[in-house]
Amino acid sequence: MVPFIFGNLHELCPVIHELFDIVSTFWKRSDSEPEPPKVYPDGHPVISKDANGKSWLYFNGPPDFKCPATYEGWKDRSQWQHFEAQMEFKDGSR
Repeated sequence: MVPFIFGNLHELCPVIHELFDIVSTFWKRSDSEPEPPKVYPDGHPVISKDANGKSWLYFNGPPDFKCPATYEGWKDRSQWQHFEAQMEFKDGSR
């Protein structure tokens, strides 16, 4: 399953419709919108809990985007949040 299609990927790779169920198209390049809107998840997430014990996915580098650490939270753009606080994450392997 491909949850989001960025730009014209489905046009560049027509077979994608045969291999995957498209859940949502996040953005499609156009003259009026040549770049994807901010804020959006980019790169690998870091999963961390806040002071209240809620799990969040943090994206981008440095992290400036978060959403609840669930598939539903990641898929629902109304739950996406932009923030500017500097984050430090502990290495989970130690």
